[in-house]
Amino acid sequence: MRSKKRQYIPYAERLNLQLSADKEQQKKELRQCKQRVSEIENLYAKLYEDLTRELITEKRFQMLSARYDSEQV
Repeated sequence: MRSKKRQYIPYAERLNLQLSADKEQQKKELRQCKQRVSEIENLYAKLYEDLTRELITEKRFQMLSARYDSEQV
């Protein structure tokens, strides 16, 4: 019985390492997504300012805001 347990230890260690690597990758992707959401929020604010200063048309505002909306979903 002990020899069977020893056989599984390297597999369990590899599995644990893989899970750790996957977790780190997910953390990295989460950081990137949060950063992009922040960028989009800043873009929205600038876009709205441009609309209120009449630097862009309402149609252009709607088109760009729809693009940002679709990216956030």
